[in-house]
Amino acid sequence: MTTPHASPTSVWARDLLGASVIATQAPVAQVTGLVVTPAGDVAALQVEPRPDGTPPADQAAALLLPFDAALGYAPGEVRVVSADDVVPAFKLPTLLGHLTARRSDLLGAPVLTPDGRCLGFLWDALLDCATGALLQYRIGSAPQPSGSARSVLTGGHLCRAAQGGFTLPEPYAALVDDLINAPPDLA
Repeated sequence: MTTPHASPTSVWARDLLGASVIATQAPVAQVTGLVVTPAGDVAALQVEPRPDGTPPADQAAALLLPFDAALGYAPGEVRVVSADDVVPAFKLPTLLGHLTARRSDLLGAPVLTPDGRCLGFLWDALLDCATGALLQYRIGSAPQPSGSARSVLTGGHLCRAAQGGFTLPEPYAALVDDLINAPPDLA
């Protein structure tokens, strides 16, 4: 199943991971993760300087690009005014607790029913380029997209869950469950 194209005002999370952060035509960093708040919005991009991309020794030394500091987002590219827009995480202490060691705790996270049963996994999320709000989600039957795995595109109904996943409220959970687990001849 193909992923719908984002509009000029939105971008898919998967397209941001690995994107070059560019200031005045020169790459200054590479996006390595998304800093997602408990409310489920992207507050910043975790980045690493080019060219070596070695991760920092601790989270406070991580580099962040506040989501609203970017001039524009496109698949594979984030534009900024200058390299100074990328700041050490210790300068944004409210975001430190949301940093992860993985590329993103958003993609691949389990999606649960309200009673805790796993429906599937979050494959991608469509972000509003102005606010970082998550607008749509692609939920798949396996942790990563594959040729045989099935997926469903939903609206912005996910709630952040404490165990590192997301909860999909009823009746959306039942609908996603039916669509992902439908017999192949009905899909």
